[in-house]
Amino acid sequence: MFASYVFFGLITLLPYLVIPVSSARYISLTFTLVILFLLGFLPTRNIKSAIRMAVIAGFAVLIGFVVARFFSSV
Repeated sequence: MFASYVFFGLITLLPYLVIPVSSARYISLTFTLVILFLLGFLPTRNIKSAIRMAVIAGFAVLIGFVVARFFSSV
């Protein structure tokens, strides 16, 4: 399980190594949501579980972006 988190975590960081940060942010967000969907789907083979995982984690990512933007402007 640890190896899968490390592997999928590195995939979400890959855009920052290849393209400019302004574009990488949105590509990384897309990769993150797709990977979270897959991590919700693969263990159960249930679409509802996959959507739930992507939506809940998507809200967590959104909150992280909002907090980061707030503190960068302070």
